[in-house]
Amino acid sequence: MNALEKLQAEKEKKSGQEENFSYSINPNIDIDGKKFEQVLKNYIEILKKGNRMNLASALQNGKAVLTHNKLSFSLENELLKQMVEKETDLLPYLRTNLSVNEIFWELSVDESLSPARKEIPYTNEEKLSEMARKNPSLRKLQEIFRTRIIYD
Repeated sequence: MNALEKLQAEKEKKSGQEENFSYSINPNIDIDGKKFEQVLKNYIEILKKGNRMNLASALQNGKAVLTHNKLSFSLENELLKQMVEKETDLLPYLRTNLSVNEIFWELSVDESLSPARKEIPYTNEEKLSEMARKNPSLRKLQEIFRTRIIYD
């Protein structure tokens, strides 16, 4: 039985218990941050092996903050947040591997996590300008050989 099948079995086993349980921060629970990071990395590796790269990438690039038994997870955009919300295997996996049944999460969107996007050149003229910006010698070559580029 592989790791994904184990997760599915645990999910089915605990599906009825999940609905009747309310969660609140319990100050008596203290989870080791290094152990949490390792368990999360292991889960991401399981996702990668299961060819679920989008979810693995979302979890890997997100920002996780653990406060007692509350996992605050910030993601780049709303789409990734919705994708992680639908992930039903993560919390049971964390509960099992951290030995904390009361762990819960709060997902949020933090757009500062998304990388800054540069403008992509599309036309031939924009591409040449971008290449000349990166390598000024290109303009010198144009002057030396007296070339002129005609854009259609």
